[in-house]
Amino acid sequence: MNQLKQGLLNVCLVLLFLIATPFHAANASPANMTVEVVVDNPSTFWASTYYAKEEMPTSAAEIKLEWSVGNSKTQRETVVLKGKDSGKISIPAEKGSLVNLQVFVVNAKNEKLGTWSLQIINNGKTEAIRVFSPESVQPEFNRD
Repeated sequence: MNQLKQGLLNVCLVLLFLIATPFHAANASPANMTVEVVVDNPSTFWASTYYAKEEMPTSAAEIKLEWSVGNSKTQRETVVLKGKDSGKISIPAEKGSLVNLQVFVVNAKNEKLGTWSLQIINNGKTEAIRVFSPESVQPEFNRD
């Protein structure tokens, strides 16, 4: 009988400990925001002539994406290489957080030929950004 009482007391102590201890879920890894950059009519886009510093004609070499979330350090990565029609990147960002994005086209010397800045709230869906062939000497951008 003493063993039964001791066993019940142990079970009660464990239950009391579990009830009294606040429950902390493990830190959930941040949700990711996927950004897809699509080049509209890639053969024309990559063959187009752009003007860099000092009005020198040049061609686009790649499309880069720069981002930051809140006060985090700005990060940059190449998304689309010359000749390709699209690229995706996954940005660690909690759902509902504001993400600062900058899309830019650069030449082989890494000179910016065109830039587009925007802020997007991470809604958990893939964000599609389209880069168009220029009607003038600057690349154009659009968000689907």
